[in-house]
Amino acid sequence: IDGFMDEIRLLQGLRGRDNIIQLIDAESCRSEGLIYVLLEYGEIDLARLLSKREKQRVAVEAKAAAGGARKGGAGVIDDNFLRLYFEQMVEAVGTIHESKIVHSDLKPANFLFVE
Repeated sequence: IDGFMDEIRLLQGLRGRDNIIQLIDAESCRSEGLIYVLLEYGEIDLARLLSKREKQRVAVEAKAAAGGARKGGAGVIDDNFLRLYFEQMVEAVGTIHESKIVHSDLKPANFLFVE
């Protein structure tokens, strides 16, 4: 439980910072070994977003191959997509580094997107 409580304290210190998922509330029940955490709703993480885009790309290519249709850009990860999300990721990591925090598990599933 202590490791999770440390993470909760870090998120409390990052409240109100741009590009960081917001901690709304947290409560621990040490006697039961439980922690309840309420976070801002992240609609999709980067791993799922990339997977979704890849499935769209494959479907478009299969449809084009079957029907002889021209390949479209649906589902393709274009330069604007890459620029937008990469910039947000770098800003998020920069924000935590400004607070002297080093994230030890950076991976696509840990980048959540909120509209």
